[in-house]
Amino acid sequence: MPRKKRTDLVKQSTDLIHINLRMREDLRQQLENAAKQHNATISNEIRWRLEDSFKRDTLRKLEDITDSMQICWARYSNRHLRLDLERELAEALTRAEDLAKVKTLAKLWLHHGSEEQRQLKGGA
Repeated sequence: MPRKKRTDLVKQSTDLIHINLRMREDLRQQLENAAKQHNATISNEIRWRLEDSFKRDTLRKLEDITDSMQICWARYSNRHLRLDLERELAEALTRAEDLAKVKTLAKLWLHHGSEEQRQLKGGA
């Protein structure tokens, strides 16, 4: 009898394999009924349902990623809106004549914001 080559022993992802499976009788009956409705074998019904469950898991992960991205963009947008509002407030406070301390703090805040922007743009 000729020996099988090592490459013959490696399963391909498209190869069909045989497995034994234990399940409750009521579940087997449900699978049998569903297979009849789909004009399929129980084996194909099980395979389709397993494949569908993995597709749903992948879609759920993509939905979770999409939701996370939407949250991040909303936070990003809100952060920039707050920064714009803070700048407007600080500029308005610098024009106030009777609030010397607030004016100084606001000028410092504006200065540090400008420094941060300059650093982000590559300036020293």
